[in-house]
Amino acid sequence: MALRASAWLSLLVVGACVGGDVAAQPNLIQNSSFEVGLGNWGWYTRGKGGYDRDVAVVSADPCPARVQAPEAPHGRHILRFAAPDYCAFWLSTRAYRTSPGPHALRLNVRTDIPLTVSVADGGRHSAGEVAQVSVAPGARWQTVEGAWSVPPGTSLITLSVSGTGPGTVELDRVIMGPQEGQPTPPVELGLEPSEGRQILFPGEPVRLAVRCFSDLPFSGVLSYRVENAWGGEVAADTVTVEAGEAGLVEVPLTLELPATGHYRLLAQVRHGTATLSATEELLLAVVPRRPLPTSTEDADGSRFGCNMESRPWLMEVAQAIGMRWVFCNPPVLTKWFCVEPRPGEWRFFDEVVAEFEARGLRLVGNLADPPAWVTDPQTQERSGPWPNPVIPPDLKLWDEYVRRVVSHYRPHIAHWAPWNEPNHPGFLQLSEGESWEAKYITLLSRTHAVVKAVDERLQVVGGTVTNPGAFPPLVLAGGLEYMDVGAFHWASWTPDGYIRQAGDELGLLGPKETWVNCTEWIRDAFAQVGRSVPLWNTECHITEADVEREFRTQPHPAQYYGTPRMTALDAANAIPRQHIAEWAAGVEKTFYWLLATYDSAREGRAAKTLLEWDRSPTAALVAYAVMTDQLAGAELLDWKAETREDLLERPTIWTFRFRKPGGTLTVVWSNRDVETEITLPVAPARTRVFDLFGAERAGAGSMSGLPLTDRIVLRVARSPFYVFEAER
Repeated sequence: MALRASAWLSLLVVGACVGGDVAAQPNLIQNSSFEVGLGNWGWYTRGKGGYDRDVAVVSADPCPARVQAPEAPHGRHILRFAAPDYCAFWLSTRAYRTSPGPHALRLNVRTDIPLTVSVADGGRHSAGEVAQVSVAPGARWQTVEGAWSVPPGTSLITLSVSGTGPGTVELDRVIMGPQEGQPTPPVELGLEPSEGRQILFPGEPVRLAVRCFSDLPFSGVLSYRVENAWGGEVAADTVTVEAGEAGLVEVPLTLELPATGHYRLLAQVRHGTATLSATEELLLAVVPRRPLPTSTEDADGSRFGCNMESRPWLMEVAQAIGMRWVFCNPPVLTKWFCVEPRPGEWRFFDEVVAEFEARGLRLVGNLADPPAWVTDPQTQERSGPWPNPVIPPDLKLWDEYVRRVVSHYRPHIAHWAPWNEPNHPGFLQLSEGESWEAKYITLLSRTHAVVKAVDERLQVVGGTVTNPGAFPPLVLAGGLEYMDVGAFHWASWTPDGYIRQAGDELGLLGPKETWVNCTEWIRDAFAQVGRSVPLWNTECHITEADVEREFRTQPHPAQYYGTPRMTALDAANAIPRQHIAEWAAGVEKTFYWLLATYDSAREGRAAKTLLEWDRSPTAALVAYAVMTDQLAGAELLDWKAETREDLLERPTIWTFRFRKPGGTLTVVWSNRDVETEITLPVAPARTRVFDLFGAERAGAGSMSGLPLTDRIVLRVARSPFYVFEAER
């Protein structure tokens, strides 16, 4: 047994376990016995060689299963995961209701492959692993136990079980909690949607298996309610549940959700005034129904894309919420370390590319990250590290890599981006006296020549710098000569904090004298060199700030950054405000980073993603789907920002007008929490108003009750409204 521990925690494998149950004690793990499903458990898989080698080129996504196992120590259901040969995996759960003081862990495991059990402080920026224990393969059940003291300030503890296939791992009854504390409620409650679907289209019923389990007989009432993203109750009911003997009770439940939106189902089992279970929560998204693309033929007209791994379930999500482009960072299938892990050993991933294309997702290839054997002649390592900031000493090797990859994927990938964030020292290594602009342009010019030699019609996407302010120096240094598209990265925060504080939206539409990273500076550089190119944001995300957990039933992790904490509604508001402001600033395409983060199953931080660590949809995901639906086929007409000096709060009202098939769309929001009454010059009889989550708002006429024929009155705050006026 290999053991590594710290003063914070000690773990050990007790030995073979032939039966029996663990001692009763407080338990912070919801769904600790898997009797009620896989709720509060997440999983993540990647290529066997590690993320810096194979991830995002493995399209299969094996999932754990809840299975009956009478021979297990607990004697009922267990979690079983069969890992294929290529697969490295993590099975993880989280304890949120932590408090300082002594804690203990006990879990049962049976495995035919080596495993690592880890406990981490998941509330930190990067999940700080505090201890781990290795578990050797064996035919019998083993028990892992541990004891530690939780230091003050810890708000989130993550537990993960990891290994590498091929093989099978089984978990049974996991207990983690304070050695002294309140007893755990006697009933475990689980909410499991049919087929695991938490993203639906309007009109699709939500079918759930509601499971109640206890080691003791019980009777009670299951009460549940459904809330929308604004906290309004849309459904509520009660169901009597009774178990005359210890065991599992399953109640089928079907819900009809009223419209597009983000919903939370909250349920609890009670008996009179006594609480029998913790409150369980399930997040559901209803997104606009649209024709789902099956090819990339019409993707050119779309402005919306993302960065994502090449997993079929993620492709389906991207397709459903209106994304049409994918920038390959990740997936990594075009990066050098991936396609030529050893000299002359070329690997291409045509099946993965075909999967993207079948869902209408067009790829932008990223040419970057030389394998170790290229930049370090002393090593025979087949890959990485990723990112590798070293440009190869022999640029002829780079030329051959570019030629091979671009030629192979030419029928499928028409846009190619050399390197990534060359102005960042972690992505481009410089010698003393070198400038990043000169070094990058050397690489860019060679790449441009090779790509155009393969096919003059192929497009080179240059720059991909960390922010818009880094792009003008590249333009003035001559970089535009070697690119067809200019790219930068930009998150929705400003020098005054994230988007919630923005006076001039995102620093993209404000005066250039105020905002260092305003795109107007790029326009000035274009004018100086007498040339321009389309602009793309190839990495857009909500913010680096901490986004509060969606789950109301669990306390929020500690704040990671000095920026103000965002609520789930803040994050949802940021989606259309970021994308529409970029559109108005002249940005042609915006790629969201990331659709789902590769480490969210293990880390507490998932601020930049549209899916929770356990694959639950966020409010921001629904806001994204509504935005792409509302803006489908739209053409920007004009925009304005007006500050109301007559009001104490001095709100700024942002208004963007678009032409759409069949009418005109106005998108409007304020920069204040306090609602401001505004008047829009549209005909009420021909106008429909939709909120951030796609629900139609009735009664958008006169707030005074007087009939209006040529205008409507709205009360706006930070959340955008979509106002569509049909043609006569």
